[in-house]
Amino acid sequence: AYQVADDVLRDFGIRAQVSLIFNDYSTFEGNTPEALLSIVEFINSDGKICDGIGMQAHLDVEWPWNMNDFADTVKKFLATGLEVQITELDITIRNPGKNSEEQSERFRRVFTDLLEIKRNGGNITSVTSWGIADNTSWLKEFTPLLFEGYDTPKDVYYEVLQAYLDAGFEVGE
Repeated sequence: AYQVADDVLRDFGIRAQVSLIFNDYSTFEGNTPEALLSIVEFINSDGKICDGIGMQAHLDVEWPWNMNDFADTVKKFLATGLEVQITELDITIRNPGKNSEEQSERFRRVFTDLLEIKRNGGNITSVTSWGIADNTSWLKEFTPLLFEGYDTPKDVYYEVLQAYLDAGFEVGE
């Protein structure tokens, strides 16, 4: 599939404008990072046609247990020269004993880590939320996103903005 996509993009003269990404879930658990790198190495065995790894990020306030695992995996992928995209980002609150403050802390940590990596030259090209608002999410009962409704930002939204500003970025950058 990657070879066909690469060939078509080259035929149309737009290969340099399109990244081909291997996107998967649970990319930071156990031996998964090494397995994914092995797959991408195989895809690229005759020349680089897979440009990076997409990390589906359906997280929770209690998972991953060690938040360093997420950032460490991003760094591991980047160290190989691959582009990294964070896809499908949401952070659920599945345990009724947990709260939105803990969700805010997790979101802020994810963005603080990613922005630090980016600031230090990491080729992170996308961070994509798995939706906009809780009330339309497939996981709405677990309030996973930055907005309650399309026009109602949650406290977590402001924590993400603060992480962005704290990293030295300016609005519009």
